[in-house]
Amino acid sequence: MKLSKYKDYLFLHGVLLVYVVCMFLEKYNGRFEFLSPDFIFFYIIVVGVLGIYALLWQQALKRIDLNVAYANKSATVIWGIILGALIFQEPITIATIIEAVLVFIGIILVVPNE
Repeated sequence: MKLSKYKDYLFLHGVLLVYVVCMFLEKYNGRFEFLSPDFIFFYIIVVGVLGIYALLWQQALKRIDLNVAYANKSATVIWGIILGALIFQEPITIATIIEAVLVFIGIILVVPNE
């Protein structure tokens, strides 16, 4: 695989990481009372991050085939597990590891060799 393809995949996973960060901001926002100033502030941030993600996703689709990009989108589960453990101290169980391995195997099976 060419070096440029590795850069494209790194870019794609960076974009997916932005999406996962957005999900964590949404989870964090759930701690605030509905329509409180803090809730509204974080909701605006979530919408802004989603807008950034949408623009970056379009750039990723210019670099990588659509089927490959969507297959890799399931890697957000793996990123979510990692960030959940780091940020929210969520436990990583055997079941969680098995789920992550199954997602990874699915990506490998779906994505064609390039």
